[in-house]
Amino acid sequence: IPLGKTKILRPVKSLDIIIKTCTSVNLVTQNKKRIFEKDKSEYTFRTINSLINSLKFDKEFLKKINIKIYVIDHNSKNIDLEKIKNIIQTSNIEFEIINLDVDKFKLIKTIDKNNSLIEHNMKATMASILSSFNIAKEKSNDLIYFVEDDYIHKKEGIIEMVSTYE
Repeated sequence: IPLGKTKILRPVKSLDIIIKTCTSVNLVTQNKKRIFEKDKSEYTFRTINSLINSLKFDKEFLKKINIKIYVIDHNSKNIDLEKIKNIIQTSNIEFEIINLDVDKFKLIKTIDKNNSLIEHNMKATMASILSSFNIAKEKSNDLIYFVEDDYIHKKEGIIEMVSTYE
């Protein structure tokens, strides 16, 4: 980088963050425990908190970017959804929580594993991925960040991502 500066030729105008959540299912196969052996909801809350902290890290830089968070949720308890809503509301970032209706995705087929729970969880995972892509296609105008509910963000993570993209 010449003299420590790079001319930004394509600044980011908007950032849509699409988070897939499901606090009721540990893993698709349901036969493994998560590291630290906490409830699944704890990982989801930590993910969203770390994301919000990363978005707050450099407000001055991010205030020129229109940011919206979409939460695509499948089968989380109402108390968990309220906590997710409260965490995001404190950030003053626009957001929308979408309850995934797996039954709307009749074309999704699963591999027959002779286990209806695994098949249902696999279908729900595929439906949430497809929903994420549809939101990105229909509602997003610029940069899109797809997030699972077990990602932890460093405080400078979002700034680094946007700056690198630019």
